[in-house]
Amino acid sequence: MMKWIGCLALAGLWLVSAAAAGAEPAVNDAQLLRLQKRFPEADKNRDGRLTIEEWREFQASRRLAAEMGEEEARATRSEGDSGKRVPPTHAEIAYGPLPEQRLNLWIVPAEKPTPLIVHIHGGGFIQGGKQDTIDAAVHEKLIARGVSYASIQYRFQSADSPLPDVLRGIARSIQFLRFMASDWNLDKSRFGAFGSSAGAAASVWLGIRNDLADADHADPVLRESSRVQAVWAISVAATMDVWQWPKYNPLFSERMVRAWIARWGYDPDTDPNDPRISASRRELHFPGLASADDAPMVIVNEHFADNVAHNPHASESLYQICKKAGMDVRLYMREVVNNLDDAPDMFDWMIGRLVPSDSPAGRAGWGQELEAIRRSVIRGQPYGREAWVQQAAKSLGLASPCPSPVGHA
Repeated sequence: MMKWIGCLALAGLWLVSAAAAGAEPAVNDAQLLRLQKRFPEADKNRDGRLTIEEWREFQASRRLAAEMGEEEARATRSEGDSGKRVPPTHAEIAYGPLPEQRLNLWIVPAEKPTPLIVHIHGGGFIQGGKQDTIDAAVHEKLIARGVSYASIQYRFQSADSPLPDVLRGIARSIQFLRFMASDWNLDKSRFGAFGSSAGAAASVWLGIRNDLADADHADPVLRESSRVQAVWAISVAATMDVWQWPKYNPLFSERMVRAWIARWGYDPDTDPNDPRISASRRELHFPGLASADDAPMVIVNEHFADNVAHNPHASESLYQICKKAGMDVRLYMREVVNNLDDAPDMFDWMIGRLVPSDSPAGRAGWGQELEAIRRSVIRGQPYGREAWVQQAAKSLGLASPCPSPVGHA
């Protein structure tokens, strides 16, 4: 938050201090004029006169953008930091007709088709980029477990590219990778997706939305399944319907809703019940999509309650939504449930879901799962009869670790 507040030095130190303290600073006409010269993009209607309402919306938008940028950097670091990086085996592959639709692919050598983990970058669907290298230690783990890896770039959200279209473009990357499965020795029945922030939301959407496969489509890529079989979601919101964010996020105000709609290139005064966007809102609302047969999912949020863009209460709300739908879902957070230290390694968990459990790699993945269960029992948060616990125990010939489902997992 202080990063963008510091940019307001021309408005005077008093403004910085008031904003940092959470107060609503008063801004006079002379200060607005100086702010307009420094931040011309804040003049939303381009009429040459920055109003206090436009400035407040711009402030809210910049704070959210700063938090999302910090989140993406944190998520990238969490994927590995051995100091060595590995380039893709196939780079800048076009998976669609748009110049932004590119992916990088790390194929591991294997006799049998390999499962695939797909990384979807964050950035609020308006910034960010695919990985050009991955951590060497992660790469070694993928080789040892026989799992390939991809990282995708996608077209950003704008007035000309509404979010449902962005998501369908992301889904196309999954369909394209399945279409090319025989060329790259991929097991098209075992795909997982993960990401942070917007990338997490897209991963969840791929895991819970009905399949986009169209068997009669003229484009053979779009005949393939868009579904994934495992999802790891970092700092994810409870819905992508921006008008409903305040319902799940106590810090997200109506002003921030307006700021975010404007940042996406739309008129903040748009009627949310306009029939032209109602269908899009339904496609973006997770509670209306989740069902018991959706992909197993882990939701992770390490933020404190003062984070706006990635508020832990929003992630906890998504957990409750998925749990109510009967999904196999687990939640790890610093706040609310206070069990972040019990979270399994992301790659171990995904590999445990995607690699056959009777293989050495699969058994290693489930072994790591059971260790997480044991730690949770020690903390007084046994998970018991969850479907994934029963599957893990059965695959290793063990009894269920605890008798009753208690806690968040």
